[in-house]
Amino acid sequence: MGNCFFGLLRNYLRVDNVICRIIDTRIFHCFGENYILRDFQVKESTYDQIKSKGFVFTSDFSLSHVQSDSISKYLDLVFSCKDKIIFKK
Repeated sequence: MGNCFFGLLRNYLRVDNVICRIIDTRIFHCFGENYILRDFQVKESTYDQIKSKGFVFTSDFSLSHVQSDSISKYLDLVFSCKDKIIFKK
């Protein structure tokens, strides 16, 4: 990846027994090009919705440093936006 960069900014919110929300912004740029690609997503579900999809909340999950990665696939996509930001010369 010497010719480009990729960044992920993640905001993870968990309110126990209420809701989980993940807000992701992914940014990609290939050096030498005049644009940046941006992918923005909001995922959110209540605890009841997550449990109905088969996820089990355990004490190991609560202490895990990668809990946002493990629960992400169980959340509903609320909003998604893909942008191509072009630089003017």
